[in-house]
Amino acid sequence: MCGYIIMEKHVKRYAIIIRGKVQHIGYRGIIEGAARKMEIKGYVFNGADNSVNIVCEGQAKYVDNFINTLKEFARTDIESLEMKEIQDTFPLPQLFSRVATDEYYEFSRKFDIGLDYLDGIKTDTGDIKSTLGDMNGTLHDVNAGIGDMNGTLHDVNAGIGDMNGTLQDVNTGVGDMKGTLGDMKGSLNNIDNTMGSFVVEQREHNHRMDEHNSYLRKILEKLSEK
Repeated sequence: MCGYIIMEKHVKRYAIIIRGKVQHIGYRGIIEGAARKMEIKGYVFNGADNSVNIVCEGQAKYVDNFINTLKEFARTDIESLEMKEIQDTFPLPQLFSRVATDEYYEFSRKFDIGLDYLDGIKTDTGDIKSTLGDMNGTLHDVNAGIGDMNGTLHDVNAGIGDMNGTLQDVNTGVGDMKGTLGDMKGSLNNIDNTMGSFVVEQREHNHRMDEHNSYLRKILEKLSEK
């Protein structure tokens, strides 16, 4: 008897109500799997007010871990979690299980959710179709732009060809100028040679004139002596 009382002191029983966006997200399956791993007895079911209801029993440390698991899984969707400790003992399923409280209600609810998803898919498909239309228009504009770029590149290539022709003409002109300058240089050399010859001849002429003048001076001196 004393052993039974000691064991009972380490057992906790709770009735738990969780509210928020906690239905139709696989929450009951998570609850069932966690409870079975921790050897917790009890059951879970969906309430008509979209809450999730749990009755659980087990060793205190396991029950505490189980409750933390409940809070962690859907913490962003849980609006409230109410816990009430149960003092009375009553029969519970040895293997924690999900309970279908109203199969018709749950089926209708899931069917409505499915229709909402289909409507969303239809809307998304329409948006995608519109987006694809815009993309086609954009691609058409891109192709037109590429065509314009090709035309521009063609003009640039033609311009480069013209520039090459002009540079070739310039090179030819420079070649002609080099030839002309060469001729001018040759002419200047000839002028230098001519001037050199002229200077030499002028020097010889001046020398002869000096000799002639000296001869005349001598004649004049002899005439003056007589």
